[in-house]
Amino acid sequence: MDDDERPLEDEERPLQLKVPGATIQEIEKEAILRTLDHVGGSTTAAAKMLNMSVRKIQYKLKEYRTQAARHAQHA
Repeated sequence: MDDDERPLEDEERPLQLKVPGATIQEIEKEAILRTLDHVGGSTTAAAKMLNMSVRKIQYKLKEYRTQAARHAQHA
């Protein structure tokens, strides 16, 4: 079995949201971040697994950093 296909281990990051109850944006973010964790941070491998473009993943990561920075400024 390739590393891309291995099941997630119990010690990996637990699910951070509740479905139902989460927005599509929250579910997408969780899927992207968990997949990146699973593939060791490779945006190319994550994009392939999620059937998304690498550029879309990079755009989303930039968006998440911007949101985090805004949140930190208001905290």
